[in-house]
Amino acid sequence: QDGAGEGAGAGGGGGGATAIEYPSGTFSPPTKYPHVVYKRDKKGNGPRWETSYVRFAQQREHIQTIASRQIVNGVSVEKPIQPRTVLNHLLTSMLHQRGLDLSRLAREAAESNIELPTKEEWAAMDEQNVLMALDVAGSDEFGKKRGEFINTVTGSKVATMEYGAKTEPQKEWTNAWYAKADWWAHLTRAGFKP
Repeated sequence: QDGAGEGAGAGGGGGGATAIEYPSGTFSPPTKYPHVVYKRDKKGNGPRWETSYVRFAQQREHIQTIASRQIVNGVSVEKPIQPRTVLNHLLTSMLHQRGLDLSRLAREAAESNIELPTKEEWAAMDEQNVLMALDVAGSDEFGKKRGEFINTVTGSKVATMEYGAKTEPQKEWTNAWYAKADWWAHLTRAGFKP
C-alpha cells in the first residue's frame, strides 16, 4: 500500500486488531541490553532519560507532565518536549535494566495519542525480525534498518520515502509506525513478550 490511504489510519490496527494487555506492576528486565552505554554530560550530570525515569517511576508523574516541564541538571526548564520523547527516555531506561509499570506506561501513551502495536502488529514485527535476520534483542543493527523493517512489516514504501516528499497523512503514518517499532524493539530487548 502506498499513497494517501496510508497514514489515514496512522496504523491504528483497524478491524480485528487485538490490543496487548500489559501486566500491572513493575516489569523488570532480566538483564541490561549489551549495546547500551550510560553516558554523563560534560558537567558529569546523568542522562536525560534517567531524569524522566525518576519522575515517572519514583515520583509517579504522567508522561505529559514530564514533557511539559523539563528538569535539566536539577533546574526546571520552560521549554517543553514531546510526550513521545519522554516515552523514548523511559524505553531507554529499560535497556539499562530499570523496571517500569508497562500497564501504566501504555495507558499514558494512549492518553498522549501515541499508538502502540497491536498483538497482530507485534507478531508481524517478530516474524520480520527473523526473516530479515535482525536479531533485535542481541544486535544493534535495527536502528539502521528501521524504515526498511517498517515497510516490510506493513507492505508499504512510505517509511523510507524522503520526508519532504511525504504528504501530511504519510508523515503521521510514518511517525506512528516508528513509535510502534521503537516500542516493540525496546520491549523485545528488555525481554518482554506479550
